[in-house]
Amino acid sequence: MSQLAKSDSIVGVFPAAGKATRMGQLPCSKELLPITNHPSTLSPTPPVTVVGQLLLAQYAATGCSRTCIVTAPEKKDIQAYFGEQIGNMTLAYSYLDSPSTAHSIDACYAQTKNKYVLLGFPDIVLPVNNAFNVLISAWNDQPCDVLLGLFGTNHPSAVDMVRLDKTGNVTDIAIKQPQLPDSYIYTWSIALWSPKFTEYLHAQLLELYTHSASMDKELFVGDIITAAMDAGMSTRGVVVSTQPSLDIGTPRTYFATISEMSSDQ
Repeated sequence: MSQLAKSDSIVGVFPAAGKATRMGQLPCSKELLPITNHPSTLSPTPPVTVVGQLLLAQYAATGCSRTCIVTAPEKKDIQAYFGEQIGNMTLAYSYLDSPSTAHSIDACYAQTKNKYVLLGFPDIVLPVNNAFNVLISAWNDQPCDVLLGLFGTNHPSAVDMVRLDKTGNVTDIAIKQPQLPDSYIYTWSIALWSPKFTEYLHAQLLELYTHSASMDKELFVGDIITAAMDAGMSTRGVVVSTQPSLDIGTPRTYFATISEMSSDQ
């Protein structure tokens, strides 16, 4: 695998097709909720930063030239707000009624084929501003098929917990399990993967479509990564921060995040 540089070989994926049912009735898409009056690193900077800008700023900081935003057909306000260009980064849009985040990622296949992919979540606020540069640096030190960015968590039963071996290889991903051994310390909130994993994810979802397979549970990205590991794909983890990421997915956590970010300013 070649070294990654800040170039058009990297594409960001911005999954925003969720319905935000836990938030109740909102005046806008969840990804456009104001999160802080602290200016972001994007240019031009509006007086209020909406939550989705934080992920876009993280992507832009890596130098990637394109991000694919996947959203539901009724959420046209996201494209109206962000437009098609932020600085040197082009924004491409895909619209679908997505059954899972994995399907949303695959909707970017035309943009991500043969590229390295950055994955973050626009409703998760990361505790550091250079998270994806940390991933790229770690990848360049030791390339693999999938690299997970790890963070601390205060709610291990609500997230994907990752177990590593002594050399940083991921040995298991436990998805929303109530009790786990002490060896599961971190959760993953971001990822970087190679074209090989993009093809694997695309093939897995195509197989589901082809055979009309019914899932007896929600399909998570962690499920696809675990299956790829079982198929022999190299998967590593790097600790980006021991501090937890902040999830704005409910009214309580949204206002708690605003309060915490305001106190940090």
